[in-house]
Amino acid sequence: MKRDKREGEGRPTIYSKELGDLICSRIADGESLRSIVKDNKMPSSSTIFRWLLDETKKEFWEQYEKARNIQAELMFEEILDIADDGSNDWMEREYRDGGTFITQNPEVVGRSRLRVDTRKWYLSKVLPKKFGDKQIVTGDEDNPIVTIVKYANGDKTTI
Repeated sequence: MKRDKREGEGRPTIYSKELGDLICSRIADGESLRSIVKDNKMPSSSTIFRWLLDETKKEFWEQYEKARNIQAELMFEEILDIADDGSNDWMEREYRDGGTFITQNPEVVGRSRLRVDTRKWYLSKVLPKKFGDKQIVTGDEDNPIVTIVKYANGDKTTI
């Protein structure tokens, strides 16, 4: 890894394919950029963003974009795992007389719902074509949708 300082001092700031590969590999494995930059052997987030904006580093941008898409696919699978995991949904409680009963654990169920909803929201924003809600606008026979186009010369056309 190239560094602009002596080995062991500070974070790397000079881009190398090896460093870009490592960052993108960690992202594709599901690690967040926030987590990656906590590693002192990794560049800061501002350095990574500067590389992404650098027109001479298009290959890094393309690799980063692919890594993010892979990360999103893993997140989708994670949603299924969270939704299917009912291992802590139930808990044992005790009656006043010492007997026990099983009841739903609302804290665990609520946390799972929040985890799923947060991931669904994120995926709908970063990959809306794949994970976003699709809206189909239609009319009916009595109330068809009408589009009126106004041209600069003042003419109108109904479609």
